[in-house]
Amino acid sequence: MAKLSARHAALGTALVLATSLLAACGSSPASTKSTNPANQALVLLQNYDVTSMDPAIAYDPPSSQVVSLAYGTLLTLKGSSTELAPGLATSWQSSAGGKVWTFSLRKGIHFADGSAFNSQAVKFAFERTIKMNQGPAWMLDVIKSIATPSPDKVVITLKYAYQPFIYSLAQPSGTAIISPAGVKKHGNAWFQNHTDGTGPYQASQWVHGQQVVMVRNPHYWQGWQGDHFNKVILKIVTEPSTQQMLLQTGGADMNIAFPLSNVSQLKNQKGLKVLTEPGLNILYIGLNNKTGPTANQLVRQALSYTLDYQGAVKEIYSGYAQQAKGPLPPALWGYDASLPQYHLDLAKAKQLLTQAGYPHGFPMTITVEENPLYQQVVESWQSTLKQIGITATITTMPWATEYKKISVLKTAPSAFITSWYADFADPDDFLYPQYASNQQGTVGFNLEWYGNPQVDKLLNQARVTPDHQQRITLYQQVQKLLIQQAPAIWVLDQKTAVVERSNVHGYVYNALWPVNAYSMTKN
Repeated sequence: MAKLSARHAALGTALVLATSLLAACGSSPASTKSTNPANQALVLLQNYDVTSMDPAIAYDPPSSQVVSLAYGTLLTLKGSSTELAPGLATSWQSSAGGKVWTFSLRKGIHFADGSAFNSQAVKFAFERTIKMNQGPAWMLDVIKSIATPSPDKVVITLKYAYQPFIYSLAQPSGTAIISPAGVKKHGNAWFQNHTDGTGPYQASQWVHGQQVVMVRNPHYWQGWQGDHFNKVILKIVTEPSTQQMLLQTGGADMNIAFPLSNVSQLKNQKGLKVLTEPGLNILYIGLNNKTGPTANQLVRQALSYTLDYQGAVKEIYSGYAQQAKGPLPPALWGYDASLPQYHLDLAKAKQLLTQAGYPHGFPMTITVEENPLYQQVVESWQSTLKQIGITATITTMPWATEYKKISVLKTAPSAFITSWYADFADPDDFLYPQYASNQQGTVGFNLEWYGNPQVDKLLNQARVTPDHQQRITLYQQVQKLLIQQAPAIWVLDQKTAVVERSNVHGYVYNALWPVNAYSMTKN
């Protein structure tokens, strides 16, 4: 269940296609437009082009921005937290030990084409995503059947008890509800370049490689009372210098993923606000737990004392990060702030290496993808390792090539560096794919080839335990075991840089949800 497109889509090459003009959804004009000239349009900068507008396919940040504006989901997250909140469903409950989930739906909601939202639409959308089996479909693999006892009630039965399922519904990829009438009328292919959802804005124009324009959905269920933007323009700009110029001159209103290396240039500039928010991602160095010296736990612990964590945070990430304490980021529930933390201590590393039988060090291989920040981290590490007799050879390659190498044991290096990004707000999304024994290699994302029966037992128990506090306790036990056994070196928790014009108001950051333009204004 390797989620490669989600992990590294932001680093991929944007599609460059011919210009395409799209027809706006809806059969009637939007209600009263904003009378405030400043709110004619919100211009958001995006580093890459959208790859698809289809909610069953979209799985990269730019595409998720379109999907989150155009479509609704059963659940969402409250404010900037990872706490569940109602979306198109007003309430939900589980039974049969977490195997059956029942949702009560909002009434009176319509899609952009005017057709009614109901339980049949939920069933259609989920089954469509499963059948298409692309990008985010893996999150719905656990579904066995979907029943619709009434228009405002849907019952989802899972193949097995799985508590994290509810959190997978509170993010836009794969679980957004598409109009069945729209699909019947236009066919699946139409939704690559068009939208038809219950969200506040719908796509009206996509100039590939340049911008996406979204306009008001006249049928949006929260209505258009008050002051809201008439349009949202997603402008694709890849060069940081151009992004900076547009923000400074007012050619753009905000960028929610501004390059960290350039943020300092915009701080304290008149007319701009710079926010640094906690992310749901971990930069880590995976260690080979099955072959070579790193198969020895003492060696892995020794290596954990050889990294200059603070140097990486301050010098490479310009202070827009903090040293990681383990495999979970602090913004996610279940994180244990009391965990012990490795630090740079070459004397301790040397002691552990001697105890492991490597007093004079050993040669090792490190692979790194084509990311300048990652490369700087491993080059710094290489220099430190040399001081205790470890000769590290670094090989840089595209991520797709690296993945093929590290996911096969006979070609796996001693170490690799990458980041893990959350798909949904549950610790299971971080811990199970990376550290469960049955997820080794290409099966999941356990590229460290780590296995521990005790960790497996705790992870499986946390998946089926309905009590939230008990799940937290289980995940904290997993974190302690992982830190002790050191299958990886958890380097840092990266922050997200948000730059917006000073006249932009109402933005609420959430690590899993793109910009909610409906709740924002300008003056």
